[in-house]
Amino acid sequence: MITYHLDNQPIDTTSANLDELLQHAGDRLAAQGRMVVEITINGQVLEAEEIDERRPQGVEGLEIRLLSADPQELITLMLQQARDELAEAGELQNEAAAMLQRDETAGAMVKIGAAIRVWQQVPQVLMQVVRFAEVDLDDLLVDEIPATQLIQGLLLQLQQLRQAIMGSDTVALADALAYEWPQTVERWDQLMVVLGEWLTEDHAAEPGKGE
Repeated sequence: MITYHLDNQPIDTTSANLDELLQHAGDRLAAQGRMVVEITINGQVLEAEEIDERRPQGVEGLEIRLLSADPQELITLMLQQARDELAEAGELQNEAAAMLQRDETAGAMVKIGAAIRVWQQVPQVLMQVVRFAEVDLDDLLVDEIPATQLIQGLLLQLQQLRQAIMGSDTVALADALAYEWPQTVERWDQLMVVLGEWLTEDHAAEPGKGE
């Protein structure tokens, strides 16, 4: 018999490894409509890839703490955070465009780098949500454009942005940031709204159904 903590409550189990322990916790949470969202072992929070690696490993002698959350609340929070980050990226891009027009290239590049980091994270959030809720990307439309096409368009824009940076083409870079990227921000923000609305409709899959 070992003891783990679920939302700070000690729980006894005969689970031999992490996978069995998570199943045990999942069974207890199912009636509450909640799921495990964070795993801490000996004070260290596990990343997604670490969880998969450690699932078959034994748990005896380890301090294991699990944190749960309501799936719908978690998704809503993730989508709102993504929208906040998109708004931040939009501001950074506008500021960078203005700086490039004033030949303040070094400062503009710092802001562009920060915006690119946002654009690397937001699609990951999108994919996490659609996998979790079993949403078909082709069902998500913004201005009649499916999410799959928006993703492809974003990848192309990022490639063009990097090419302009590598070629030191500050004119093309400023123009793209000022005139093309605002629409991209707007469409991705709307995509997050559409996804949130889709999840509240009757045809949406129950979150976690495929887990």
